[in-house]
Amino acid sequence: DAMPSLECANRRIAQKVQLDFPITCGIDQAGRGPVIGPMVFCLVGCSPGQLKELEALAVKDSKALSPSARETLFPEIKKVAIVETRMITADELNRRMGGENLNTIEMKAMAELIDRMAGERTVYIDSPDPNPLRCASRVLSYCAGKNVKIIAEHKADAKYPVVSAASICAKVQRDNEIEKIKKEIGYDFNSGYPSDPMTIGFLTKHMDDSNVKKYLRKKWKTLDKIRQKQKTLGEF
Repeated sequence: DAMPSLECANRRIAQKVQLDFPITCGIDQAGRGPVIGPMVFCLVGCSPGQLKELEALAVKDSKALSPSARETLFPEIKKVAIVETRMITADELNRRMGGENLNTIEMKAMAELIDRMAGERTVYIDSPDPNPLRCASRVLSYCAGKNVKIIAEHKADAKYPVVSAASICAKVQRDNEIEKIKKEIGYDFNSGYPSDPMTIGFLTKHMDDSNVKKYLRKKWKTLDKIRQKQKTLGEF
């Protein structure tokens, strides 16, 4: 994803939503744990007036909503707020995790989204780091822009409507990407999480298929465990 210039970002903001500064933003992600498919990060940005409209939608942490409720809320959120998305594919994760851990990749993605917005920003983040203060400091260090205040907390997606909205937008877009992958490869692997028996059954049969491999996170131990199990079974 090419990061647009601040000039382009400002023009898009003016076209979509009339925002006054300061802007309140929330960032969250969907798809940190799965072994299949992308991670999707979303930033939702609101002026004070737009924030009230967002709160009126009664957004919640995406995990507390049904898929149909998330699908209904997603376009409503886009009507009253700026929504920016950064998708990190399995292939990008495979390339970057040789030198960066997952938390670093996450925090840099958050900083990219923050830099797409201009002006004075207060940003609430659902912290991937056990130490939220360290998380806020690191994300800020990756930001190119100034006038940014970052507040990182655990379970921020349940506390702050802008983060709840970001979690909904990320989850809907991640789910849509997973459905596209299923159609392309011709298999329903269910969720893509290592704890999902249907996912593990699918991987056991198809993880070496050429049209499947590009969607697999090769740094996840799940694939090694399946190969080891296959090898052990093959010895009997």
